[in-house]
Amino acid sequence: MTEKLYEKIAKYCREEQLVEAGDRLVLGVSGGADSVFLFHFFLWLRMRVDISFVVVHVDHGIRGEEAKKDRDFVKRLAEEEAIRFIQYETSIPELAKKWKMTEEEAGRVYRYRCFEETLEHLKGTKLAVAHHRDDQAETVLFQLFRGSALRGLGGMSPKNGHVIRPLLCVSRSEIEETLQREGIEYCIDSTNDENVYARNKLRNQLFPWVEKEIRQGAGKHIAKSADYIRDLVAYIDAETEKLYQAVAEEGPECRMVREKAFLELFPALQRELILKMLVSLSGRKKDIETEHIEQVRRLFLGGTGKKLSLPYGLQARKDYDRLIIERKKEPVSKLFEAQPFHAGQSYEIPFTTGETLCFMAEKKKMESFEKNSLKKYCTKCFDYDKIESVALFRYYAQGDYLWTRPQGGKKKLSRLFIDEKIPQERRRRIVVLAEGSHVLWIPELDRVSAFYYLTEQTKQMIYIKKKGE
Repeated sequence: MTEKLYEKIAKYCREEQLVEAGDRLVLGVSGGADSVFLFHFFLWLRMRVDISFVVVHVDHGIRGEEAKKDRDFVKRLAEEEAIRFIQYETSIPELAKKWKMTEEEAGRVYRYRCFEETLEHLKGTKLAVAHHRDDQAETVLFQLFRGSALRGLGGMSPKNGHVIRPLLCVSRSEIEETLQREGIEYCIDSTNDENVYARNKLRNQLFPWVEKEIRQGAGKHIAKSADYIRDLVAYIDAETEKLYQAVAEEGPECRMVREKAFLELFPALQRELILKMLVSLSGRKKDIETEHIEQVRRLFLGGTGKKLSLPYGLQARKDYDRLIIERKKEPVSKLFEAQPFHAGQSYEIPFTTGETLCFMAEKKKMESFEKNSLKKYCTKCFDYDKIESVALFRYYAQGDYLWTRPQGGKKKLSRLFIDEKIPQERRRRIVVLAEGSHVLWIPELDRVSAFYYLTEQTKQMIYIKKKGE
């Protein structure tokens, strides 16, 4: 039975072109039934296909000792099969407050950042996650309830860039029955039974009722409908691309379409063209919702002169016979000339918001500076002995990077800016402190390269003290 189920998943991988010989995969493994099953499937698959993989586990800092047991379980699972194990840990409740998200959304964002970081660092080719058919059905209903358009009702794609979902062809019950039959242990997350999160309510309350009272196998049918919808969306996307090339005009900071050409389109194609224009300019579509598109459409169908604010610092307006989506003009900061960084000097660093950071850079021996003083008086601190050349305050440049962890791990600032949702036009005006291409400090984002962190071996330090403190 297990072999037959694995063959079913392998066939699905071939049909959807999810896994190829030579792939170096990152597996997200929480320790739950789904991810443990995914782990064992790839153990089985690598005996038949030339692939390799590592295991990444993320501790969200929510479940205390229970989470530590999950981490140890996954680590042991990987080590028993001689698979490399990588772990991350943070406090999702704190990140949720900082990012102004729900804990559920913040957890998802942080997990994928960890996965992407590992993929980039190890030069991996694919990221495999353990979403299954029941997850797909829940996603479709969740999107339906929030008023999603057709694209959202297609649910999760088997392959989205380098993210693959090999288990979308199997159900939760098939996974759990297989693990039980094979005597394979897995962890049980106690928060899965808490009906605080929206998905838990769908999983624990709505779906059991629907399966019992409305239609048995409803989850399977919903997932199948999502397959049909994704095929339809793929066709619409192809037609929209042709339409975009025919009627849209591209400028450096804007996208335009003539009013006459827009009004000749069916409403469905008007909406798709607007989405294409927004994504083309912003490079993203995650926060672009159905309501945003409908608001732009109503604006385009209305009178001249009005403006509409949109995600990612964009705005839409109607200018006589042209319909325009463009970047908002941000406050222009005073032109900044590069300055060498020396201890004992004062600096004024302009921010793109129009603010200015005024501070003194001072050097002291670590032994003469109390730790509580660091917290009380300092904006930022650097290990002076690690600065090998003259560092400069200058504008950000292509190729700049910083360390994300003291033990290593570079991250390009271009990637950091994307994660922080900073528009390209603003990036060019951000001042950094850099030693060559290695950025020590980004004052405006309050980020320091982990390479320059203070350690027990630090003898001399540079500390940044705001003026007036």
